[in-house]
Amino acid sequence: MLISVIVPLFRGERYISRIINSIETNVEIDASETEIIFVNDDPRDFFEEDCYISQVNIQFINHKQNKGIHQTKIDGFKKAKGQYLLFLDQDDTISDSYFASQLKKIGEYDAVFCNGFRRQGESIYYPGKMENCRFHLDEYFEIGYPLISLGQMLVRYEAVPKGWIENPMAHNGWDDHLFWICMLHEQAAIQYNSEYLYVHEEAGDNASFDWISMKNSGIEFRDKASGLNIFDEDDNRRFTDTIEKRVAKYDKYIELDDLLNHVRKQDINTYLCTNSIQTVAVYGVGVYGKKLCQILDPQKICIKYGIDKNALNKHAIFPIYENVREDIPVDCIICATGFEDETLKEKITGNVLTMKEILQNVESTVVCNYR
Repeated sequence: MLISVIVPLFRGERYISRIINSIETNVEIDASETEIIFVNDDPRDFFEEDCYISQVNIQFINHKQNKGIHQTKIDGFKKAKGQYLLFLDQDDTISDSYFASQLKKIGEYDAVFCNGFRRQGESIYYPGKMENCRFHLDEYFEIGYPLISLGQMLVRYEAVPKGWIENPMAHNGWDDHLFWICMLHEQAAIQYNSEYLYVHEEAGDNASFDWISMKNSGIEFRDKASGLNIFDEDDNRRFTDTIEKRVAKYDKYIELDDLLNHVRKQDINTYLCTNSIQTVAVYGVGVYGKKLCQILDPQKICIKYGIDKNALNKHAIFPIYENVREDIPVDCIICATGFEDETLKEKITGNVLTMKEILQNVESTVVCNYR
């Protein structure tokens, strides 16, 4: 067996046929012997191999109780017979040439990860970003976890890190980070494939946007990684501080989501117009910047441009630049990164509001009017 594809399922029946078809197409191109191991982590569902006829080997593991995504992947790993492994999320997709390209690129390396697309067709990496990286532990603080998901990576069976296998995480979200840092700790040789072979779905109900779960998972990752003695004392302190700062963002995201759930789109537009704001620049064209763009009524509010440090990698109907453009006048710059808006506001001259400020003001105005 050359490749084992491990797919955790949770209420994922609608994805099964698509995954099978995708893997079959890859096998037709690459002629590799492949198996798909679906690991169902929802006890309310039960799947049988006989229901799915395919040219690839298919097996299902049905959990009698929910174990979480990390243990689900581990259970799939323990059943795998392939020389190479692909851990694929149920709602993500790979290109028809994924196997052929990744196998060609891996060579003597332990693992290879590819480029791909995320939100609205945006590249995961802009050209040149990863080409000169060495993927060593001493480089971790500069790069961090560079993947969106393990679905980008083809890994040799024997290179799956023991630290990841032996330390399953209870909270969903950061088990991929543990996989990566354990690989670095075990000095795995990792190669980058610049081809676009993978698409990561980020719908509103995607687990990536369950900020409370992500916060808990981030804290658990910090504790487990620290307990593995991966870093010396100074680096472990630096590691802990880095993760705590990342986790602290989730509190801000949670607060923003709560505000968004309590205000109406029309009230936001009315508030801006009432305050003579009809042209804006959006600072941060990420999750919340794009939510803001969807909220703003183009008949009332014109988005002149966006500002984002990854401007070359962003797509929108308006131009996006890396810095504020003083030559493009706007009534207001709205900071919508979701986590560093207050800091950005202090650095920018002119009329600047944070997304949080706007939502808070709208909420208080609506409450006052209601009273």
